[in-house]
Amino acid sequence: MRVCYQIFVLSLFTVSVSSFFVEAGTASKDLFEINKKKISSEDLPKVLRQQLYDVESHSKEKINQIINNYLFETHVENLAKKEKKEKDKIIDELLQTKPASDADAKKWYENNVDKIGKRPFNMIKQEIIGFLNEKKSIDKKNDLIKKIKETLNYKSLLPEITPPKFDINVSGFPTLGAKKSSLTLVEFADYQCPHCKMAALNIKKILKKYESKMKFVYIDFPINHSGISKIVAEGASCANEQNKYWEFHDLAFENQRKLNKESPREFATQLQLDMKKFEKCLETGSGKSFVAEAKKKGADIGVTGTPALFLNGVKMHGYSEESLEKAIKEALKM
Repeated sequence: MRVCYQIFVLSLFTVSVSSFFVEAGTASKDLFEINKKKISSEDLPKVLRQQLYDVESHSKEKINQIINNYLFETHVENLAKKEKKEKDKIIDELLQTKPASDADAKKWYENNVDKIGKRPFNMIKQEIIGFLNEKKSIDKKNDLIKKIKETLNYKSLLPEITPPKFDINVSGFPTLGAKKSSLTLVEFADYQCPHCKMAALNIKKILKKYESKMKFVYIDFPINHSGISKIVAEGASCANEQNKYWEFHDLAFENQRKLNKESPREFATQLQLDMKKFEKCLETGSGKSFVAEAKKKGADIGVTGTPALFLNGVKMHGYSEESLEKAIKEALKM
């Protein structure tokens, strides 16, 4: 059925919610006074500056969702009146998409099998089809809202929110890519974190495309309460002394579900490291001190969970291949 995209002009349509935020945005704004001295966001410790930005960014995102819902619902009401149909019927027509096929599900499965634990396709085929159908509907709704905004000459009155930018000293930490590049992606991660494993796979794909244009730095940030990821991170540091950090890193993620206290020695043996040097590194504590320094570096800028990625000192939200590539492309244009 033909979907009508004609948008009726909304009389008295005004979105004025900028007062929700402090007018100046996050870049540098006064927050409060102490003994008549104004304290701005720039006066806050790094951890609190990041927390402030996260709160404001989340609030702005929620407000934009409310605005989008208003635009969509108003559009549906106008169409329902014009075509004399129930609103639910209009919504079904607007968001109607071609159902995902078994072939679509199979293709998605093959592209994402490493991220979903390699479960058999037939076991999760219906889940994948349901996911793809929902995604199609969401994408179509977002495209429609975009068209609505264009037709109405929509202009957001919400203030821009500038994320804090941190100077992260990555000297001495394992690096891949163009070491002298002005574009640096830093990741704080835990070897037992499933999301970190997915991030590692995505970053590896990104590096294949942009290794000549960017630098990637990995910083161990073990937070798993078992203590195993800390031991593995210390082993990675000791492997680094024999120039085998990245091989150790890859083995740790490949064997994530089987990691145990003996894993560092097993990986070292597999990589044919000098075991005497490796054992000495573990016993003398040089690996421990390196990991402790790494954890402090993350804690100082508000890292509390993993993976935590920073592109040129700005914290990223999301680690999908698409979001990483989009952010890198935008940074390269600057």
